[in-house]
Amino acid sequence: MIYIKFKYFALAIIFLPFLNIYSEENAKSITYITIFEALSDSEQSIQIENTIRSAIKNKLEDQGLTTKALDQKWSAIKTQSLEESGFIVIGFYQKKNGKSNLNIYSQIIDSETKKVIDAFNITDEVYDIVSDKIDPADLLETDNNRINKFASKIAIQIRMNPKKKTNQYNVDEFVLSSQTMKTKNLPIQSTSDSSQTDVFDLMANQVTKSATKISRKTNEAPNIVNIITAEEIEDYGRVSLNDILYQLPGFAASQDYDRRTVSARGTFEGWNNNHLLLLVDGVQFNDSLYGTAYTSEITPLNMIKSVEVIRGPGSALYGSNATNGVVSINTWSGKDLNGDVKIRARGGNAETQIYDILTGGVSKYISYVASYNAYKTNGNNQVSPDGSGRVDEFGFLQKFSIPDKRKTDYIFLKLEGEDFLEGFSAQYHKSGWKFDTGHGWLWRVPDREENMNESRDIVNLRYSGNITSYLSQEYVLQYQERSIDWNIRFAERGAYEDYYPDGNWEILKTGAQNYFSRAQWVLDIGQGASFLFGMEAGVFKYKGDRLHLSDVNYADSINEFPPYEGGVLTPQGPWLEWIQGNNVPSYAAYAQLVSGKFLNKSLELTLGVRYDETKARFKGIDQPYSEFIGSDIPYIPNEEKVFRRTSPRAGLVYFATSQLSFKAMSSTAFRAPSITEMFGANTFTLASNPRELRPEFISTYDLGMDWIFLKYFNYRVNWFWTKFENQIAYSVANNNLSTNIYSLVTRGIENEIIFQFREYSAFLNYSISQRMNEKILDDTIRESPKEITWAPSRTGNIGIRYSASKWMISLSAQAQGRVRRRLSDQTEIDTETNEPIDPLYKFQYPKNRPDSIDPWIHASSKFAYYFTEKISLGISVFNMINKDQYLLKNNLYPFDYRRERRRFLLDFSATF
Repeated sequence: MIYIKFKYFALAIIFLPFLNIYSEENAKSITYITIFEALSDSEQSIQIENTIRSAIKNKLEDQGLTTKALDQKWSAIKTQSLEESGFIVIGFYQKKNGKSNLNIYSQIIDSETKKVIDAFNITDEVYDIVSDKIDPADLLETDNNRINKFASKIAIQIRMNPKKKTNQYNVDEFVLSSQTMKTKNLPIQSTSDSSQTDVFDLMANQVTKSATKISRKTNEAPNIVNIITAEEIEDYGRVSLNDILYQLPGFAASQDYDRRTVSARGTFEGWNNNHLLLLVDGVQFNDSLYGTAYTSEITPLNMIKSVEVIRGPGSALYGSNATNGVVSINTWSGKDLNGDVKIRARGGNAETQIYDILTGGVSKYISYVASYNAYKTNGNNQVSPDGSGRVDEFGFLQKFSIPDKRKTDYIFLKLEGEDFLEGFSAQYHKSGWKFDTGHGWLWRVPDREENMNESRDIVNLRYSGNITSYLSQEYVLQYQERSIDWNIRFAERGAYEDYYPDGNWEILKTGAQNYFSRAQWVLDIGQGASFLFGMEAGVFKYKGDRLHLSDVNYADSINEFPPYEGGVLTPQGPWLEWIQGNNVPSYAAYAQLVSGKFLNKSLELTLGVRYDETKARFKGIDQPYSEFIGSDIPYIPNEEKVFRRTSPRAGLVYFATSQLSFKAMSSTAFRAPSITEMFGANTFTLASNPRELRPEFISTYDLGMDWIFLKYFNYRVNWFWTKFENQIAYSVANNNLSTNIYSLVTRGIENEIIFQFREYSAFLNYSISQRMNEKILDDTIRESPKEITWAPSRTGNIGIRYSASKWMISLSAQAQGRVRRRLSDQTEIDTETNEPIDPLYKFQYPKNRPDSIDPWIHASSKFAYYFTEKISLGISVFNMINKDQYLLKNNLYPFDYRRERRRFLLDFSATF
């Protein structure tokens, strides 16, 4: 009996969501039926028009819906404010003669936003292609039959869409693909004009611009692209870009020092996180000092309308840093927000608090967006050894509470021109963040509280528009002001066997400026073909530090950085002394040719190439000049380092059908060393050798398939082979020395399925990477040529969500396979023989770290209840199973990074 009751209860739960389709909300809304126009004056028929409108009215009212006739054409009502919200049905008809069928074209409009949300045509366009093979008499239907079919379909589309969500599949099929509809002045002419709330068949019509800088469907773009909408971000409870990337194929969670980073395709990612390129509205947004892509909470999600993620190299379009992928943020516009003010407050354990406010609107000449985000947390509460070798009274490595407090603030402002100012835009980003250094910047947990503050101010000016109907232009100017205010505790009292009796402080207040410009033109050749050409130029400027003090002499490496007597804080040399007063310019030119579809529209070829050059003049501060010529000049004043690179790419897409495409891609990328990797001096935070450091190169080949099947499923699979040369990371050979550590050859396969049907959506992906070969460039690292180390070789993700009129629930899980160490992570290696010196070493390795990181699953969920359309309350739970999940710490240290235990966030949202 209990089993029977449970069975019926389970069935009720399963079918309950379908009952919500027929909501009272839809029944109360009004469907406005406009005048249906003839495509030409000669075809005008009052009888046909009245029959169409009457049929739609009857079909809707038979289903309990309210209708109202609008005896006006769309052109007359598109700017009107209607008294009640609902749907507007607009349309056209065509009746050439008595031997042709009646063709009817329509769009369903949201009466509030005046944007198309659905469409349907009943026409003979498809038969035009094969008319010579079919007797026209066999195709004839009565006008009444056509009208009734049409009206029934329209009624179903409205009845089944209570939340007025966009059916992008129908919009594309019946509007964008219809030659007739394209000739009319209708509310939508391109995918960029439609609402981005894709509910019914999201995957078939997702559009990316970051892949080629030209709007393309993701299944047609010569790249592997994922698009994540703001709705998905909110429904899955994402807090940072990391949360998004970790659940995409090929990416994996990583950590170095205090910072959460993103590994890709079996390659470990360090603290700088500079192998991803971050774009905001198409403009490069990586940090000017470190090259960092801020994918942690430093970049908030509240300003994001959608995110496009390209896996693999993107340097042929975007230049340096686009080696492992491109993350392109599309921000909200004033038209999207339409005067609304959105507030959101989240709070949970670890004293985590997140506050968002977002608003935007449109005036006659300007549309605007303004947002603010504040985030703070006490971070990950854990106890761990550090890298100091300190022991407790029993002779075991001492464990410490790891400081991990983080705090960020972010202001975003955007202005876009309207009317005669259309095409002009300006953005201002002001971000500041404060953080703890975790296990310490020299792997010694600080014994005193530190004060670590950084900030960025960025201004973007942009103009884009058409020169002619075939030629468009874009111009960008960007200014980035970078500021650092650090008070770092590198070593505790008595550190290094009392070499530093008072410990070691460094106080640094410094900053730099970066200028960037871009000019770009796109020529529409016709038939889908285009030619793009662009030029970029930038310059980095560092004039010195506002304040730089330490109780250790950082300039005296010969005497092993001795402390100043009495621990007195003493002025230090410039933090980037190599280039103080010298500008670092960079230049680039790039071009791209898209062939358009050829060979019966089955193939399309994309070819691209980019040339980059960075030229740095620096002072040879490590080579005293006076020793050679007896001069008072302390060092060689003028040396030069030049990085030049040409990055080609090619992509071939074969369109087997409109729903099935195959892709073959060859891409190259590079990354010039960042400013801090090249020119750090007089500090323990950086160490540089600009003469020896080489740029990174990556070559990648992809074969992929993109298949949309059963209308609601999208299966993507791609095989890749990549050679990553000269990867730069911090070496243990010297304190924080930036060096080329290895070159890697990796291959793998990435699979994913995306599902979207009405209120349901889901994703499932699985990735495998295999190391083919490697070359070690840093002799402190032991080679592992046939095994993925430091990053997982296997990852998998799954997620599902359901959204009803009053509530939403989502579940997701992130799985990581075993992560293996190198032998040099377990014992010291003799740099001459490349053999282990002592398997126990001073860190007592077997007592602190296992041979590898065990696999783990990170499960999360969110539940939200909507009191009204504009007020909701939810709860998110992360690491639901509350198991330890570790991320590998590379090199010879006695600890790994443990991810957060179970976390929850209460989530309140309101729109006014």
